[in-house]
Amino acid sequence: MTAPQASEGCREKLSELFRSLESAQRMGTLKLLAPDGERTVYVYFNSGVIEFVKTSHHTALLGRALVKRRKITETQLKSALHRQNQAPRPMRLGQILIEGRLVTHEDIQKALAWQMAEEVFACFTWDSFTDTFSRGEPPLDIFDDEDREYRVALNPGSLCEEAERRERELRSIRQFIPSFHDVCVITTDSRLLGDGGGGERELIGFLDGRRDIEEYLEVLPAPDFVGLRILARLLRNGHAARLDGDQLIQLGQELEDSQEFRR
Repeated sequence: MTAPQASEGCREKLSELFRSLESAQRMGTLKLLAPDGERTVYVYFNSGVIEFVKTSHHTALLGRALVKRRKITETQLKSALHRQNQAPRPMRLGQILIEGRLVTHEDIQKALAWQMAEEVFACFTWDSFTDTFSRGEPPLDIFDDEDREYRVALNPGSLCEEAERRERELRSIRQFIPSFHDVCVITTDSRLLGDGGGGERELIGFLDGRRDIEEYLEVLPAPDFVGLRILARLLRNGHAARLDGDQLIQLGQELEDSQEFRR
């Protein structure tokens, strides 16, 4: 997988669409279909404000969003998911975490807002899209009771501005991270690396020379964009390096010997 990159025309068209729905204070559901047809995103607008986002393939599930926002740990998430699977009646993950006093309703609300914003930002990385807009209340066959339990209030114009800012920064990041299938390793003693804030030293520990960048972002207890920014800086300053062909062959043999066939 290459680092996401959308055509300028696609970004402008999507930005124009979101801003027009905001300025007209429209109420209804915007359906966005990715060019490969494998991903659909539904964005519900109420008086021009985004209240719900639902996708066919989540890039940031609630549990992962809470981990990345450092509200819960990976261990706490696994424990809550185990309880959810073992429960005699259906239980929502948020309900389990709140009952366990691990998070608050406000934590859930903010995590969902972050999650929905990330889903929207992902649309700005598409090469193209097709769209339809259906007026009215959020359709029940798309947004179920659990989806509608928490309403957010995302400003479309602000999302467009942030997506455009991210794209400018991604142009620089792509110079050092052309592919998410690259495997990187720290080349400097991590104890000598200063902490640039946001728990940077902790995040460096996930660059173990065995995970590719996609796996690194998946396990990282921080937003993906933060992880990419830190990794690009390490590569630029010579504190990290991508494994070369011979090293990747050796890594592949080690993973095979340890029966990690999926990797």
